[in-house]
Amino acid sequence: MLKLVDLHCDFANNYVPDARFLVAGLRTATRYSYDFTRQHEEGDLFAVDYPSLTRANTKALICSIHSPLVHDGQPLGHVLSVANMVMDAIERADGIELVRDRQSFLEVTRRGMIAVVLGLENADVFHRDLNVLSSLFRLGFRACTPAWYGRNCVCDSGRESEDSGLSSFGRRAVERMVELGMLVDVSHMNAAGIHDCLRITGGRGLFASHSDCFAECPTPRNLSDPLLEQLAESGGCVGITFVPRFLNGTERAGVADVVRHIQHAVQVMGPDAVAIGSDFDGTNEHVTGLERISQVHNLAEALASDGLSAHQIENVFWRNATRFLMDNLPA
Repeated sequence: MLKLVDLHCDFANNYVPDARFLVAGLRTATRYSYDFTRQHEEGDLFAVDYPSLTRANTKALICSIHSPLVHDGQPLGHVLSVANMVMDAIERADGIELVRDRQSFLEVTRRGMIAVVLGLENADVFHRDLNVLSSLFRLGFRACTPAWYGRNCVCDSGRESEDSGLSSFGRRAVERMVELGMLVDVSHMNAAGIHDCLRITGGRGLFASHSDCFAECPTPRNLSDPLLEQLAESGGCVGITFVPRFLNGTERAGVADVVRHIQHAVQVMGPDAVAIGSDFDGTNEHVTGLERISQVHNLAEALASDGLSAHQIENVFWRNATRFLMDNLPA
């Protein structure tokens, strides 16, 4: 059965109280009860749980813990609270384990378990203090998406500006991430910030966990062909994401839209730099036929019908992401 590595999975959002979703504009005010260890029914709010990950034959994922723009002024407390709930959930589920380095990633996946890499999204959580960044690394965070929507202490999002790169603190923060061995995720960032990251990191540990192709859908959240090329040349990769408005500019999309972006990215970047970054449970918009992570086989079938070979599909589903993680996680 085809394996899966997901570079951006947001099931951590399911541990945020419903009121937070309402004020952050991410979900609804509907009350819900999420249990990572049990199978949730089709049609509820959740696209990801442990049984669904198993059904999708997931090999590894980056679990991103998001600090929303509306957080009562306490982004660090929010992230730490959610991280503790996520770690508890992982410990309660057999067959899945948090990893911190290449060796543990290799050992966990060799045992047939799911390897979870912990990530951050929105660098406001650093409070302009590099010691906070270093402390989060010690706690187990191994990837960071500095931008979200708007401006924070590190950088601008693509929606905020076109030409404002990293702040002075942002440059020092990215330098510290490189020193620590933390993966730097340029999704959400504008082109100027991405260029700064490329210069500072030399491409080391740099990737776009959940982005699509600007040439196929011209939105600031997507990456231009030159940026895709530079990511590939630096050893990075892009995780094509399943968010309809980034696929075709509307709130409705189909599997064929995802295929189109994957094909374009492969054409621009080559066969070894394109992966999947679903953004499941990071949005209430879903691609028809890819509403849940357990449905990723629909994408594999569509890619095969569109002419990709079995080996090329394996590259997209897990080989390329595994290569990137093994090359760039701390030794």
